Amino acid sequence: MGGIFVPSLDSKFHLLMTNEQPKNETFTWLQPGAWRKPCIVHVTMVANSRQALFGKLTHNGSEAVVEKTPIGWALINQQRRLLELCPEIKILADKVMPDHHHIVLQVQRTMPRSIREVVRGYMQGCKEEARKLGFTENLYDGLPFYRVLTHKG
Repeated sequence: MGGIFVPSLDSKFHLLMTNEQPKNETFTWLQPGAWRKPCIVHVTMVANSRQALFGKLTHNGSEAVVEKTPIGWALINQQRRLLELCPEIKILADKVMPDHHHIVLQVQRTMPRSIREVVRGYMQGCKEEARKLGFTENLYDGLPFYRVLTHKG
């Protein structure tokens, strides 16, 4: 299993794929309420058929940049809405790519809704914004991918 390097986090944090149970550890992510508790979650959402719906990859002479489409900007606007609706969440990082986008969310205190419900609402908001912009197809390929960073204490 590959991991991601997160230099700002203590080395006691580690990456868990939500569909795998670590060996020799008590696995709590499948227990009731676990998706509501403090954690850091990296979420990846993929555009329908990997279409470049969210932006265009360009080069400004010194670095690669993604010029966001109107739908790409709608994703950013929905992040603001997510923060308004869920004050327990902080966005640590986000990146809009042409055919997918990433958000790293920190749940700072136990929430009434699960992180999966929050992300589902975010994606529904993005779909609604895309429809307002004239996009009639399904915006996403399927369910998002979750990678949970958890403290081993």
